[in-house]
Amino acid sequence: MRDALVVAQAQGRLPLQWRIELALGRTLLAQRRRTDAEEAFNAARASVATLAATLPDDACADGGPTLRAQFLERSATRFPPLPAASPRQTAKERYGGLTSREREVAILVAQGLSNRDIAGRLTISERTAERHVANIMLKLDFNARTQIAAWAVE
Repeated sequence: MRDALVVAQAQGRLPLQWRIELALGRTLLAQRRRTDAEEAFNAARASVATLAATLPDDACADGGPTLRAQFLERSATRFPPLPAASPRQTAKERYGGLTSREREVAILVAQGLSNRDIAGRLTISERTAERHVANIMLKLDFNARTQIAAWAVE
């Protein structure tokens, strides 16, 4: 789908582009990737707005809504409602995508604990503690424990 989107964008096919963005959003929503789906839906809405701006906004002879208004109204009905984010999803989005366990590890890193100490405190293996620290660095685009500590303090 992303390849089709790139082609539609490159060819300037806005009517196709917004439909692909919408389909991508629905697919991401089905995969429970709410944030990514929301981004795809927002891109589709922006494409719809751009496309609508090219349509005449003159009053119809019968006094009905304009062609632009009809297009905007009909396209809006194609977007599914986004489910409310669960408390876990909200926390994950709020904290840079970190899981609750990774947030615990970040706090312990900020306290100056080594991976071995973190493992002992959380009753996990040292390797698991290392993996959590590596995941934190990857998700937050950090390359040092001091960056994790500074982030955790904020």
